[in-house]
Amino acid sequence: MSETKRSRDDLKDIFTDIAWKIHEYGAPNSRQRARLAGLRRCRQTSEERRAIMIWTILGHALPNNLQDERSSPPSASLANMEQDFLETLYLLAPIQATVKHGVNDYAPMTPRADLATSLIQCVRTGALQFEPVERRFNRLLMTPRRNIEKQLLSLLQILRGTERVGIDWPSLYWDLFDWEQRRHALNHNTVRTRWARHFFGMQEEETNPVSKEK
Repeated sequence: MSETKRSRDDLKDIFTDIAWKIHEYGAPNSRQRARLAGLRRCRQTSEERRAIMIWTILGHALPNNLQDERSSPPSASLANMEQDFLETLYLLAPIQATVKHGVNDYAPMTPRADLATSLIQCVRTGALQFEPVERRFNRLLMTPRRNIEKQLLSLLQILRGTERVGIDWPSLYWDLFDWEQRRHALNHNTVRTRWARHFFGMQEEETNPVSKEK
């Protein structure tokens, strides 16, 4: 159990570092724009070539302890986590490079929120219309991680187009890492159910406010 917990914490830190690296690549004064362009091109390649290109571009951002774990015989739980890590990395790193750079993504005063919360906040402020966002969001929730790229990129580009909120990339990496988590009995606190609760729950509060007066 301690090995699993420690490994999850390590992977979460790696995602945070990778998200920041890609954010830096896209900065207006960055000298690493070629790396950003390389990550964008990954979306147009085969799975194997995508993996090779991502390791070529981001391998320097992966700490030695991850490489050591990959070279040693892992436990079953650790092997599953590493597979989830790599699938998430190969999916989201090219998407982050493709979405327009956002100066507010790492601004100190930008509130941290998951994608569902950011979308519904833009709906509530009038920056987005509920119905088209709802359709895309529902399709996203029903899609397995391996097939989610198109729906996810579409929603992120719509969100970026509002220029109202930042995107919490580290949180998004971690949510996609846990995307395939299965519900346990009496425990529906998965990423997908949390996103649905945040999106539709906040919309319900807006359209059908309940008086607090007794």
